[in-house]
Amino acid sequence: MATLSTIATFEPYELIILLANHAETLRSVHAAGAAMPVVCLEDCDPRRWVPWGPREVCTNCGTPPLAANTWHKILTETLRTRRAELGAVA
Repeated sequence: MATLSTIATFEPYELIILLANHAETLRSVHAAGAAMPVVCLEDCDPRRWVPWGPREVCTNCGTPPLAANTWHKILTETLRTRRAELGAVA
């Protein structure tokens, strides 16, 4: 899956920043009682999303638009698997 190969190129600190951004989105959505937003990995402007086969892809970051909680889950799992690279932070 292209999304996972894209995430694999990020440094651990970049993943932590992205995870924090998505966590902030989830907290604000939960506090407002709103529906889960659909965003790409870097939360780019939706005008950058273009149809690509059966789904859309962001032309800025190259990832598909997914629900914010899905990105949070993917980033959390990626950080857990790369725990050895983080050293004392993990």
